[in-house]
Amino acid sequence: AEGAVEAYRAAVGVLPGESEALSPAERSALGQALVNLAAAELRVGAHAAAEASATAALEVEGPTLAALYRRAVARRLLGELELAYEDLQRAASASSEAGAARLVREELAKLQQAALAAQPEGRLEALAEEHGLSEAETAELAAAASEPFYRRSASDDRLDVEALRAEVPSDALYFGPTEVVATTTVAPRAAGDFLEPYALDVAIAGGEFYREPLVFRLVFGPRYPAAPPKVRCVSLAQHAAFVGPEGSHDAHHSRRATIDFYAALLSDSAASPRRYSVAATIRCVRRALEEPLGRGWAQLARKHKERQLVIDAFASRRAHAAPELYPPTDRAVLDCLAPRLRDALDTGASVKPLCETVTEGVFAFDLFSETFAKRLLAEIDCFYASGLPAHRPNSMNNYGVIVNDIGLEPFVTALQRLVLQPIAAELFAAEPHPGAHFDGHHAFIVKYRADEDSHLDIHTDDSDVTFNTCLGRDFDGCGLVFCGMIGTPEHRQHTVTYRHAIARCVVHLGNRRHGADHITRGERLNLIVWNHGLAWRDSPAASRHNRDYQPEAIPPDPRCVSYTHDRDFANFKSYPADRTHFKGRGWCPPPGAEYPGFQPELP
Repeated sequence: AEGAVEAYRAAVGVLPGESEALSPAERSALGQALVNLAAAELRVGAHAAAEASATAALEVEGPTLAALYRRAVARRLLGELELAYEDLQRAASASSEAGAARLVREELAKLQQAALAAQPEGRLEALAEEHGLSEAETAELAAAASEPFYRRSASDDRLDVEALRAEVPSDALYFGPTEVVATTTVAPRAAGDFLEPYALDVAIAGGEFYREPLVFRLVFGPRYPAAPPKVRCVSLAQHAAFVGPEGSHDAHHSRRATIDFYAALLSDSAASPRRYSVAATIRCVRRALEEPLGRGWAQLARKHKERQLVIDAFASRRAHAAPELYPPTDRAVLDCLAPRLRDALDTGASVKPLCETVTEGVFAFDLFSETFAKRLLAEIDCFYASGLPAHRPNSMNNYGVIVNDIGLEPFVTALQRLVLQPIAAELFAAEPHPGAHFDGHHAFIVKYRADEDSHLDIHTDDSDVTFNTCLGRDFDGCGLVFCGMIGTPEHRQHTVTYRHAIARCVVHLGNRRHGADHITRGERLNLIVWNHGLAWRDSPAASRHNRDYQPEAIPPDPRCVSYTHDRDFANFKSYPADRTHFKGRGWCPPPGAEYPGFQPELP
């Protein structure tokens, strides 16, 4: 490692302050060398030097994912937690690549743990002293904010389910076992064994910014009511008190209650003998919706309100071509499906006979009826014509629309529960069960035309299981290119190119590398649903490819290289004219996983 530091220091050669005279290619090479130097310095414990090298890379090249990530790691190790958090926030928006997103998410989790560990003279101890908490109670408070959401307790205590049931409000949406299977972080529930957590789902609204009810999940372990429930906002919302445990304001993932929330809960129930009761927790959630709580509350509350205003405005302008979407009943959702799929789900029959195996681990089936696909597309067209502001799905789709942001979240949630979840559970049962339990989604439209987004670069999804359904229209080209699974020797080897058909859905794990080749005529619009499950994401298996990244055996297939992510793209293809700024910024394959004879595209 020490030799690597010296080698990279020698490779840098030019001071960042002198870089203005360099060509763009030379600046990119210098930035990459500085990032590599920072990584080597981190490995030998030279944290301050690593921070300086990463900062120099940012000065040379601007805000790249690699430089921001390396500087964030260095700053965490130096104890500069606020600055590390800011870097990770910027890094999270720099790439939609699943591997990069997971890398940032794992570092955010480490940052959260560092923040908790750094509070012996701070937040936790102040709370413990103020409310007379024992050491064990303080640890339980920290665990509620940071440990895996569905973690099964090793305690010998038993949850008093009947006593808890008596606290459940009459308007509860759900109360019962969490039903998270043993393949993630939770052991199976045996008869009479209540070590598995129980869940309560409730809808809560409050204040000017959160007028529409949001669904919250409370999870109770065997130590309840001595220990607090874990709390999560299930609905897609932005709120400063529900951003943990990673510390990220990512509206599509955990939305866990933070230490700030539990501090408020302690204060609200200080005079009560049951400080963590269901009623007290619900009151605290409602107060958090009505009054500022958590860092950046006002800013995030305004963003949430702006999103709701767009939904409200579109409600008065939409085409009403698909009235079953607003709001959807279970029967209406099932009636949107292709007849054979609807019949199979209605009768509990296997869906496998309805699925075509496109390649290993990739399946296709008729999801919607063609009539419904046309009606759904008419609603999307109506939104495009409305002129209302739209948030784009990610950095790779410039003309798409997040359908959850235009009023379709209830429909997608019902579709996930009734249709996508059982299909994923059956198709991927032989996998390490990423499809076993969904509790979140990111749903959006992608749109391809020759004069707009004409293709999609090769990538992986920040999704556990992806469902990709073609809605229309008449088009040629734009096939879906499938390669291998991330972290495997075949990661960048081509397996198949799939041709879309209207109302037909392709389903695959998010870790599979794929992309869309160029459209040659017409226009294609697809509904993409990224499905997430906290139990899976908290499990060791979810990030195994980051720990056990296997070397590539042979050079990649040119159809599977990415100009956004690969270090050797130019060795196999020419950069598109408007994408040359990606040259030298790739991360794949990571050091140590290169194929024999690998050469980066820049010296």
